[in-house]
Amino acid sequence: MAGIIPRMKRTDRDTLRLRALMTDADAVSPVIGVILMVAITVILAAVIGTFTLGLYEGGNEAAPVVDFDTAYDSTSPGTLTVTHTQGDAIEQSKIEWVVTGDGYDATTGDFSGSGRVTTGDFAEVKGVDSDETVRLVWSTKGEQRSATILLWEGPDA
Repeated sequence: MAGIIPRMKRTDRDTLRLRALMTDADAVSPVIGVILMVAITVILAAVIGTFTLGLYEGGNEAAPVVDFDTAYDSTSPGTLTVTHTQGDAIEQSKIEWVVTGDGYDATTGDFSGSGRVTTGDFAEVKGVDSDETVRLVWSTKGEQRSATILLWEGPDA
């Protein structure tokens, strides 16, 4: 019987130890807690890193708050004069005129002043019929966000 391992008899004491080992869950809660804390830390680091490195281009630029005064001269060709009366300064490169109606022959011009539209600057839209609508639309780089900052409807629109 040289290669045979003798079988040991299991005692009640050994059985109790085995049961205690199988039902002992003292280390489960701390391990789960550590795993959850590591996961939360990784997620927070990813979110903070994305914003910090500028990978998120979520349109954090708000539309300008402005007020315009409009004056319409209906003599041929009709001219709409738009004057910036108060509010935020606006980059001219971020605004676009949109004229809708029958004629579609209106010509738009830039605001007076430098590349920024500030209080007192004005622009003329020529060839506007009384049944047309003129909008001044502001948009961000890449047109991710846009807003109509002026809406003028002709007297017959």
